[in-house]
Amino acid sequence: MGVKAACVAMAAGALLHLQKDLGIIDSHARFLAIDGEHEATISKKTNNKEVWVELKMSDVQHVACQENAYVLNTGSPHYVRFEKQVDNMDMEAEGKAVRYSDQFKKEGINVNLAVLSERDNHQHHLQIRTYERGVEAETLASELV
Repeated sequence: MGVKAACVAMAAGALLHLQKDLGIIDSHARFLAIDGEHEATISKKTNNKEVWVELKMSDVQHVACQENAYVLNTGSPHYVRFEKQVDNMDMEAEGKAVRYSDQFKKEGINVNLAVLSERDNHQHHLQIRTYERGVEAETLASELV
């Protein structure tokens, strides 16, 4: 079973999508969850088949800098480490090594490995792979931004 706070984002996205499909909500929503108040925007992508849910999480109050990573809490704790590439990394092994380390094994932590690069038009490109506690695997929270 997942950790309560960790389920907020995953469950919220699914429920908001369903509520929009059923006509219960339009394109904006506000709701209370175990970690506080949230706002969301739901929209269709250009192909009109994908639904995009933007969810405002809790404001980050503190970012701890570790040797080669950052630890922060958005309602769920996150370990963020920047890499030169993440495409060929074994995300299960990397995620488990951090999540079950002595420092994080009691409460668990989501593990995000990211690459920040610049595109031709001088816009930044962020590639993130995510190992989620509670799910105990890489999830589709991984994204190209």
